Amino acid sequence: MFNSSSISVLRRRRYSTAAFLAAIPFLLAACGEQSNPYVMADFNGMTLEEADAMLDEVELHADVEDRSGDKRQVWAPENWTVLDQEPAPGTEVGDGVSIVFGILKTDELSQNDAPASPAIEPSLEFSEAMIRAYGVTKQHKGGQSNVRFVAGTSDPDELRRLTDQCIDFYLTKTRAAYCYGYETQTDFDQKDPSWTVESDEDIWGGARPCWSAHGGQPLNGPDSSIETIVQPKSC
Repeated sequence: MFNSSSISVLRRRRYSTAAFLAAIPFLLAACGEQSNPYVMADFNGMTLEEADAMLDEVELHADVEDRSGDKRQVWAPENWTVLDQEPAPGTEVGDGVSIVFGILKTDELSQNDAPASPAIEPSLEFSEAMIRAYGVTKQHKGGQSNVRFVAGTSDPDELRRLTDQCIDFYLTKTRAAYCYGYETQTDFDQKDPSWTVESDEDIWGGARPCWSAHGGQPLNGPDSSIETIVQPKSC
């Protein structure tokens, strides 16, 4: 399994050499009792989901580093590709070794399919031009911004990041803020029969059902933030 902290120590249960070979076709056990009995496999070019599944078989994990330089969090490992690894393939390793994967979003790779040569596209950034509906409720308590915006992407990591940016932006305007993210303008334009113009000021999203991400900071205080949720379209 993986996490996104800097480097951590890998641990594994003790297996006999025969059991280890049967369970881990991607790590080769050396003969005899040695301090470094295993040889690292080549994970380069695998999706992070595939690499994690192989490590998970023996309860190992790897830290990950976003090679775009943006230090993005990984929410959908199937959308990321391993570009490089430490230790390198073929390296003999033993107990206490740390594994680090350098990763990049798969759709950011260059067309020549060379994982080490990423083509980085600028990440989307939240802007007021994305806003399609905005209202303020509970003004007597400092106000809560209720915002609906069109992200222009279906990528779950980008949806989460843009929604968080929306929340942070509107917390500079009102004491509380709640944002709904829509993938496309077509999604936002969908309305159920109960929709009215006033619905777009409703705290719970009114009658526009097709959002994919939502989260915010309610009026109950700075420790009551609602975690941003990305899910299949609600329509």
